[in-house]
Amino acid sequence: MQLMPVYGPDGWRERYGEAIAGSDNGLRYFLTPDVKDELLAAGVIFTISSRMMTDDPERLKEALIEIIKRRSKARALRRISIEQAAPLRPVPTTDDAPA
Repeated sequence: MQLMPVYGPDGWRERYGEAIAGSDNGLRYFLTPDVKDELLAAGVIFTISSRMMTDDPERLKEALIEIIKRRSKARALRRISIEQAAPLRPVPTTDDAPA
């Protein structure tokens, strides 16, 4: 077991999460309350005083990647459903074509 802070020098973000978030502030922006709650409920992160900690850096990385993949898939599905709901544009016929 490896106990480490999520942020700060030698923290999880610096050692394992550079590809996910280029800075501590970027990771803080990504870790919205709903994402934090999901990670806390899964036991991937916990708090000591006001510091967010993890004891399983690889599991935290896997959990964040799964959240990113799930959000990406949802965004793509929303776009597909919007495109499918949009009415078809009429195709110009030879009568409608400009001369």
